[in-house]
Amino acid sequence: MPSLLRNTLLTSVKKLTFNTEDVGWHLIKVSARVKSEKQRGKNKTDDEELMVRIDNKIFPKYGGRNYNQFDQTIQEPVSFWNEFFSKQTYPPTEPLGPNLIKAIVYRESILGYFPNEDIIDVMQVWDAENPAQDTILGKSPANEFVNENQYQHMSYSYPENKVPPQVKTPEESIFWGVRFLYHKAQEFTGAGENGLNSPYGRIWVSWEEAVRRYNANPKLKEEYIEEVFSIYRNGIDAKGITLWPSTETE
Repeated sequence: MPSLLRNTLLTSVKKLTFNTEDVGWHLIKVSARVKSEKQRGKNKTDDEELMVRIDNKIFPKYGGRNYNQFDQTIQEPVSFWNEFFSKQTYPPTEPLGPNLIKAIVYRESILGYFPNEDIIDVMQVWDAENPAQDTILGKSPANEFVNENQYQHMSYSYPENKVPPQVKTPEESIFWGVRFLYHKAQEFTGAGENGLNSPYGRIWVSWEEAVRRYNANPKLKEEYIEEVFSIYRNGIDAKGITLWPSTETE
């Protein structure tokens, strides 16, 4: 197959169409040379933005950062908890979008690359200084609505294969990070002076407010919210690195 593009400066997404005559396996070689910061200008992005997408599947460049490495890992717990709470009385008015979790993971650990590529707790829920760990483990109050006659600690919802909770892999960090965000997205209500009598109810806050509550540092809450939702809505980080097309906000 001849070269489809040669000696061309790319400053935006370039779509190339090619046809193969025979059915079978084909090798597609993509190579690019990235100019220096001086050559490309201070406002241009670096090679971390380079992306190959074929039939909507994104392929990481060899030796580079793969900002899509957790896409499936994120989708699974998001789907699990969305389905779990959608079946309850007073379900959330809006399901959680996987790209919102991806934006949080980026803010917390640059999608698994900060402070290094060996990071396990990519959502920072098991940080000793973060109240999330004690809350998830049942060491701190975390009452949630179960039905109009019952409330329990959030642990009532834990799958048997996830007990006791632990974070020894990025997958576990994301699973419990999603669950903790769902905890922060709801408020438990009850009757009586202390609010602990039935009938019980639940109020859902916006996902933006839930993310604000997810962050434990009061000095960084608004900065945190601004960065997470900028990434979520635009699919681009502060450096201009494209994480996903801006239309993919679910």
